[in-house]
Parts: sequence; structure tokens; C-alpha cells
Amino acid sequence: MSMSSANAPSSARIPPPIPMNTPDARWLSLHLPRLSTDRVRRSGGAPSDGRPFALYEKIGNAFTLTGLDEAAHQAGLRPGLPLADARALRPDLLAQEGDAAADAQALDDIAAWCDRFTPVVVLDPPDGLFLDVTGCAHLWGGEAGLLKALKARLRAQGFNVRAAIAPSPGSAWACARFGQRRLIEPDALEAALAPLPLPALRLSEEAAALLKRLGLKSVGQIAHAPRQPFSARAGQQALLRLDQAFCRAPEALTPRRPPPPVFAFRRLAEPILTLDSVLIVAEDLCADLAEKLDFRAHGARSLRLCLFGVDSKVRFVTLALSRAEHAAKSMLRLLRERLSAAPETLNAEFGFEAMRLDALEIAPIVFHATDLAPASKRDLAAETRLADSLRARLGGDRIGHVVIRNAHAPRRVNQWA
Repeated sequence: MSMSSANAPSSARIPPPIPMNTPDARWLSLHLPRLSTDRVRRSGGAPSDGRPFALYEKIGNAFTLTGLDEAAHQAGLRPGLPLADARALRPDLLAQEGDAAADAQALDDIAAWCDRFTPVVVLDPPDGLFLDVTGCAHLWGGEAGLLKALKARLRAQGFNVRAAIAPSPGSAWACARFGQRRLIEPDALEAALAPLPLPALRLSEEAAALLKRLGLKSVGQIAHAPRQPFSARAGQQALLRLDQAFCRAPEALTPRRPPPPVFAFRRLAEPILTLDSVLIVAEDLCADLAEKLDFRAHGARSLRLCLFGVDSKVRFVTLALSRAEHAAKSMLRLLRERLSAAPETLNAEFGFEAMRLDALEIAPIVFHATDLAPASKRDLAAETRLADSLRARLGGDRIGHVVIRNAHAPRRVNQWA
């Protein structure tokens, strides 16, 4: 059993890709267009006087811009522009060398924070995330409430953010980066994607350049193009991206952390600080988890209690069980013992705003047949009198007992006599 904070990078064990297009699926694409400069600004390394700020890297033999803040973007600078040209355009530009590893760590930290919205979070480097919010939106007052809460909290932490929810990862990605609509229902998917530019389909540079030379500019112009000629010209990858955006083909994504097969979640109206409050919520979570496990006739072999703090950190309490457990009282007893043994390790800071109980590993519950009357307590004479009474009332051909005989065929081992 262990407890730890989840601001470290995800574990080295990489879960297998999972096909993500399912009926009624809802995907949220999160785009952080100023991730690198926002990271530096949050650490106090960017100017606060309104001057444009940019990050650069050495690509080939030239220093090239890789990250821009909003002021630099409004000044007409673009990623890929040589640093010398950028300084010529804006002499007041403040630039410093970027740090790709720090940017990747910042994206991973945000992904860990997003666990409070859904257990399925997929990294989309260098500046995006996918969240499977299927069945989770009601906890935040609907999809509009979930979007509002996610964007407001990230902006309060100093990040520029765009987000959209759609039926597939590809369509959510397109709308988050290029669209104006933020909530796209399945029946409005084609209308939402049609006016978007072709880069919204995540095409390769070669395919996008070819389609541009052919005079094609929007997704709607190729949405119903003949498949064979289109694939021959633009390539199979372009056709696949088109089908994924319109939910006609599945897309396999690799979650940052393996999603639990069964979990229970509680969003709290007010942050909680005390151990007693945590245990009260844990009791409700155990009851919910037990109900879901019973429905599947499974038990939990490993449990993880996730406590989402107001300070954007996540605390974990992990329990390994010796056998599959599906009783709420037993799971609560183990959690109470673990938390009561070292309550100071919770380190609640400003309190917890949500809690989730995951069944990390589940196994079928095996029920063994038991004798209602042990052999030592059986009354053979009473059983014989009962059989005679039933035979007299129902007829001898309706009363029998099982006889075991030697037979190679399993279906012939048991015989009624």
C-alpha cells in the first residue's frame, strides 16, 4: 500500500492503444496554443510590461521561433520565423531559448490535473490533450458546465486554452483549433466541420499542399469526394483522417494511464479538509463501486483512492487485496485503516474538491456450491420418509436422485435414477 502525489510524469508502463470511436462517445479536445510561453510566464521569466515575448530553438544553422505569447502573435510574428527577422520586425522583442523537456513536463502535469474530469486522458503533444468525457458531463452540470469549469480553472492558473466536445477525437481536435462551435452533437457534425480549413483534418504537409494545389480549401469540399480517386491523389492517410473526423473509422489512442475498468466518482460542493469528511465520502464511493462490481459479478483485486486537491495536486491511496472483494463494508474498512494509520500524509493543504475510487484490477467472483445440510447432521431416515411421501403424492416416475457413473463423455457422467 502506498500514497503519493501525481505531479510526476506518468509511469513507464505504457498501456496499449484503445479504439476510441464508440457509439454515443463524447470527446473533449484541449488545446493550449501558448503552452511554452505560459509556462515561462507562470515561473516569472516573461515580461509583464506588455512587450512581445518569444521562445526560440536552434534548427539547422539558424535560431527559429518556436513559441509566442499573445503580444508577439498580435505583432505579426509566427512560429518558424528566424529570430533575426523577428528582431528586425520588432526590436523590442524579448526572446529566450526554449526548453522542450520542460514543456512536455508541463503538459503531463496538466494531464494529471485533468484526471478530476475523467480517468481517460490522452496526451496530444506538443500542446494538446484528449479527454474521454462519455458519461462524465452530468457531474459538472452537463457538457457546457464541464467545458466552462475546465477552461476557467486553467485560465486561472495562467494558461491560454481552447476546447471543444464532439463525437470523435478528430472532430473535437478540428473544432477546438479551427472552429467557433464548442459543443457538437452527432447530427450537427457535418455542418460544424464543413467550413473548416483542410489543416483541421490533421493532414500531413504533403497531402495538405497537394489538396491546396488542386484548389481545395475546406473540409466540406472533400467530405463526400469519391473515395478511390481521392485516396489515389491525397494518399490513404488523408482518407483515414477524413473518416476519423466524421466517425466513419475508429481511432486508436494510448491513454496516459491505463483507465480503471470500474470506478466511482464524487464531485464535492465544498472542499473538505478533515479525515472524517474524507471517510464519509469514501463510504459513498465504496457503496457505488460495490454496486457496479456486483452488476458485473466481479470483485476488486486492487483499489486506488484519488483525492483531487484545490491546489491542483492529486493524492493517491493504493490498496492491494489478497482476493477479489465486492463488499462495500470490507473495502471501506481497509481504506479507513490505511487512512487512519497515517492521516498526516494526506496533506490536504486547501482541501479536496473531488474524490474517485478506482478498481484497478478486477476478477470474477467464484461461488462454490455448499451442502445445505452437512453430512454429520443429515438424517437419512428422515430423508427416506420424505422421498416416500413425495413419491406417494407425485408418482414414482417424478422422484429421482443423481447417480454418478464412469463415462468418457462429460454429459453422460450424471444420470437421474
